[in-house]
Amino acid sequence: MPSVPKRHHFLPKFYLEGFARDGSLWLYDRQRKQFRSGTPEKTAVIGHYYALETESGGRDYSVEEFLSLVEGKAKEVILRLEARDEITFEKRVDLAFFIALLMARTPKFEREVQQIADSTAKHIIKHMVPTVEATAEFLRENKASSTITPESMFKFIHKEEFTLKMHRNFVIQAMLDKAQEFSMHVFLMNWTIAHADERTSFITTDEPLGFIVPDEFRRSHAPVLGLASGEITKLVPLSQRVALLAGNYGGEIKHRDLTRKEVRDFNIAVATECEGY
Repeated sequence: MPSVPKRHHFLPKFYLEGFARDGSLWLYDRQRKQFRSGTPEKTAVIGHYYALETESGGRDYSVEEFLSLVEGKAKEVILRLEARDEITFEKRVDLAFFIALLMARTPKFEREVQQIADSTAKHIIKHMVPTVEATAEFLRENKASSTITPESMFKFIHKEEFTLKMHRNFVIQAMLDKAQEFSMHVFLMNWTIAHADERTSFITTDEPLGFIVPDEFRRSHAPVLGLASGEITKLVPLSQRVALLAGNYGGEIKHRDLTRKEVRDFNIAVATECEGY
């Protein structure tokens, strides 16, 4: 059985190669406010990031193998779009799922899942023990140590002096579930395949999704629904030469050449959403 890479890219290596020149990338670190050079091989990598923990304590790399299959199919579609070739129904499905995974396989998605789980758990626990008396009953039922007083436990819970951290297996399952849900939305939207002016290029980030929100929609104060919103144009860089603009629902596809200014505006919208670089 072939060995599985233990250094997992949350932005696929082939994808990063589409933004490289002479095998190198220029990265801007948002926290440090500095540029540095890198390579696709060593960028956006976390050890064992998609490895599931087995009941015996080992590692299951089936998700990483699955991601590699998805990436291989997407690479072919992106090359066809760069050449302005037509794509089949099946190819559109492949790219939609790849794009959905781009949104769900990043550290930002994991952070958001952890925040939601932590917030939900704290709300439930507070509801379970609304008073010191209820806390005392909870401690008795769970045969807690006598050194833990109802008053200290009540304070611990209601002042949120704890953080709930979900198991990585749970986050990976959430990633796969959300990608399945997201992909249907992406597939059904109208696609504009944007080609960069030859004097410029698209950028990508560690959260490769930007938004164009119409002024009238912004002024309406309606909730921004993100990827699933038909009123908002979603921007997804696919390589330095080609990008996807996904709009309202309809399933159409067309190609469009962008000017240097339009590419710059696109890049600013994408850069705005980045986490770190």
